[in-house]
This record gives sequence, C-alpha cells and structure tokens, in this order.
Amino acid sequence: MEATLRTNFYQHGADGQPRSYLSFKFDPARIPDLPLPRPKFEIFVYSPRVEACTCAWATLRAAACAGRTGARTSAPRFSAS
Repeated sequence: MEATLRTNFYQHGADGQPRSYLSFKFDPARIPDLPLPRPKFEIFVYSPRVEACTCAWATLRAAACAGRTGARTSAPRFSAS
C-alpha cells in the first residue's frame, strides 16, 4: 500500500458513478521483495475488459514496456540496458 503513488479509485465519471476501471501507479523502489531490475514506475490497470501492466524504466514514456497480463511474478522482465 505504501508503494502506491496514485490511483483513480476515488474518482467518478461524468455521470457521478464510479469508473468502470481501476488504475494504480506504484513506486517499485518501495517494494523490498521485488526482483531486480526494478523499473522506475509500474502502472497497473484493471477493468472487466482488460488487465494490463506497464513498466517505465525512466520518467520518459518512450522508455516503457507494455502489454503484460497476468501475475507480476510470471511476467517477463526486461533489462534496463
């Protein structure tokens, strides 16, 4: 929980209803058991239609890997180099 930087959990849509998806931005440096290499940020999105995780290796969006699904431990890891 302490690694969560941002979430849309408390936001509502234009109709006043909760959004149909959840998104979380994590700081992997705050997760001690996370294997190396750790990305700079990790963003997880879940909805009834899609589940996705994006790793950003730098603050630039161009340095990201995307399209992973499933549990984090079974997802492929990419080196920062």
